[in-house]
Amino acid sequence: MAIELIFPPQAMQQGFPKLLEQMNQSSLYSYEIEGIEARLEWSKMVGQGSVRFAYLRPGLQISIENHQMKEKLVMQGQHSHLDPWKFYFLVSGELSGVVDRSASPFTLKTGENCLTACSGDRAQMTYYDHQTYLAVTILVDPWFLKTFLEEQSGLPQPLQQAMKTSAERFFHTGATSPAMQIALHQILYCPYEGFLRQIYIESKALELIVLKLAQIDEQISPPKHNVTLQPQDIDCIHNAKDILLSNIESPPSLLELAKKAGTNDYKLKIGFRQLFGTTVFGYLRNQRMEQARQLLLEKQMNVSEVAQTVGYSSLSRFSTAFKNYFGITPKTYQKNS
Repeated sequence: MAIELIFPPQAMQQGFPKLLEQMNQSSLYSYEIEGIEARLEWSKMVGQGSVRFAYLRPGLQISIENHQMKEKLVMQGQHSHLDPWKFYFLVSGELSGVVDRSASPFTLKTGENCLTACSGDRAQMTYYDHQTYLAVTILVDPWFLKTFLEEQSGLPQPLQQAMKTSAERFFHTGATSPAMQIALHQILYCPYEGFLRQIYIESKALELIVLKLAQIDEQISPPKHNVTLQPQDIDCIHNAKDILLSNIESPPSLLELAKKAGTNDYKLKIGFRQLFGTTVFGYLRNQRMEQARQLLLEKQMNVSEVAQTVGYSSLSRFSTAFKNYFGITPKTYQKNS
């Protein structure tokens, strides 16, 4: 059995709060609207958790979903070129969907994202039962993006086409990069309230938009580097990655790592940029922070023990690094999680 939510035509142009009022599915959820924010709470018979919505400014909206369904949830809707572009970042869970009845289905997993523009006449998304979903959605009106552009020259060609009234659908999926993960965690665990919170969330939403557009541009545009990695080089880079992860408390120097992996430091630096989108020690920092976050969530260690486990001898340096990465101190993160 599946729960179906069918959005009316031009639904996304109205914004989340008006959409909730129009659909009025009181048997499935309750909702409340206060100022620029709205909150949907699933009824206990269909699931648990909520979806929070907010207008950040005209043309820019955000939602944060944190919920689990008891039955499969299928959402359907009709879309047009006037609808906002949908930037969707899935932090946990797995879902499937289709952007048009003539298009192939897609699957989105934990740590992946997608951009949908100019969807077809029967877009659909399916959430599965007994999975915990944590996701951030940013809706951006095309005219809002145009305010940043001169003749749309700053966008990849397919997205320039998506701006036009005669545009066909545009859909792109990708892995959520470490930089995206940082911005997402800063949104999910925003340390501010009121006016400061709104400014902070808006800045991070714009950052995610930039990172996603840059990801698309990088994948669509011709490579800008002249170094081609051979299969044996790629094997060495992955070997270096494994060595780093095995020695996360006390990692080798760059030269030592290159020697142990069977390559040189130049190819090591180029390889990490190409394969992982960051520097060698940028990758190490990302892994340390993610491991620290997981350990704090498990609550089997205190903050000092977590710091030592991920290679920080100084608690203050660890706290500073964690806050710079996630936008919240490790102590507060552990307390609130």
